[in-house]
Amino acid sequence: QVMFVKNDPSREKLFYNGKIGRIEDIDEDTIMVQCPGDSDPIAVERTEWQNVKYFIDEESKEIKEDVIGTFVQFPLKLAWAITIHKSQGLTFEKAIIDAKAAFAHGQVYVALSRCKTLEGLVLSSQINQNSIKSDRTISSVTREIEENQPTQQTLAEAKVKYQQELLLDLFNFGTLQHRMDYLLKTVIENLSSLDKSTFELFDRMKSAIKTDMAEVADKFKVQIQQLFSQTPEVEENETLQERIQKASTYFLEKIETQIENVLYSYKPESDNKAIRKTISDSIEKLNEEVKFKTKCLTSTSKGFRLKEYLNDRAKASIDLPPKGKKQKQNDDLQFTNIPHPKLYSLLRSWRDDKSEELEVPIFMILPYKSLVQLASKLPTTQSQLKKIKGLGEKKIKQFGYEISEIIKTYCIDNDIEIPEPEIETPKPKKPPKGSSKMLSLQMAKEGKTVKEIANERGMATSTIEGHLAQHVATGELNVEQFVTPEKIRLIVDFFEESRSMSIGGAKNALGEKVSFSDIVFVMKHLHRKEEE
Repeated sequence: QVMFVKNDPSREKLFYNGKIGRIEDIDEDTIMVQCPGDSDPIAVERTEWQNVKYFIDEESKEIKEDVIGTFVQFPLKLAWAITIHKSQGLTFEKAIIDAKAAFAHGQVYVALSRCKTLEGLVLSSQINQNSIKSDRTISSVTREIEENQPTQQTLAEAKVKYQQELLLDLFNFGTLQHRMDYLLKTVIENLSSLDKSTFELFDRMKSAIKTDMAEVADKFKVQIQQLFSQTPEVEENETLQERIQKASTYFLEKIETQIENVLYSYKPESDNKAIRKTISDSIEKLNEEVKFKTKCLTSTSKGFRLKEYLNDRAKASIDLPPKGKKQKQNDDLQFTNIPHPKLYSLLRSWRDDKSEELEVPIFMILPYKSLVQLASKLPTTQSQLKKIKGLGEKKIKQFGYEISEIIKTYCIDNDIEIPEPEIETPKPKKPPKGSSKMLSLQMAKEGKTVKEIANERGMATSTIEGHLAQHVATGELNVEQFVTPEKIRLIVDFFEESRSMSIGGAKNALGEKVSFSDIVFVMKHLHRKEEE
């Protein structure tokens, strides 16, 4: 005995989900199933199941489906028994039901409602009061609805209240402020990798949303409440309709000039790809709310009509701004702390093109901070380019000419005086090799200690000790000038006993009694003695 687990997809509709029958014959591609009441057996073939993902088409805004997976099998399963949970959605001609141990809300209802007729229903056990479980919340709501049937007046009042709530929500900029706060928080967290002007730009935007939109809207909502008391029906309140039109126009202009234009022109600048994406994602969320609010306000700019407004509002909720739209470059808005934002834009475009041409990340051509310095200091010579952080000799050799030509052309086109190259003072020549050691030798012969020589020459003590140890090895200096006789004896005794001239071994054996420099001086002295 088997049960169909799918409705017949063919025109004949020979079976449905839950229909019972018995197998009469099987071959490789067909199973013959005889169902009670049918004159002929049903030839059952394999059927396809689809895993469908639904999405909204960006152009038509229609819900479409995308098949992301399929499987094919005979739409049958063995059918001697089935749990009540598994029976949901099935239809039976006959069913023997055992629901005495029902344990979930609505479980008995599901079991009893599977059968098409009362005649086909058989209970194998008595259903007692404990088996029937109902949800108290549902019972409470049902009872409340039954006891409070709405009148025409109630419906009319609810309609008016709903219109008023929609209107108050239209002029609520709380979500916009929340998205703006999140964007600014993201910028602050990553400020070390961003331009300072990024914070200044979005901080001004936050202030504009607060003072020119949210605070103005709060005052306007007080006026709306007062006008509600005169004529509650929004569509029939002429004074309120006029105020709605003016307010919608006002807020649309503020959103466009103080938010949309800035977001449209801004492009996150950072050498860190992850940070650029984080900022871009925050901007996108803010932009979604801006677009939604703009479309709702546009709908009411000629007055509030409930049906039209709900339709426009529904479309606005799914009509998100397109991703990947090329942003307009308006550096005057974005880079307030760069003296020459247009030059910055030219250099950035050159860098991006060069990055694409050489197939390397943009920061390997010019880091962001180097761009800022170039657009601020206007270097045109090799010596000036060397002073720009991020521009080493290799990059100057590779890109220096192109960069300086871009800067020169910009200065000429904009009547800007090209900075004169600085006169470089020649660096003091290093003393000839060996003269540094000789100077240390001379100072040591004058009776100065190692520490005094190091302080006067601005060098490390270890460096001076290295100089002087070489002169001990040549016999120009006496070892006792740097190591006491007691320490010399300890070190010499160790070398003789161990028969090893190991600095590390001597230090481990003698510990804090001697220093590494003491051992080195004595070793140099012993080498000289050995040569003599």
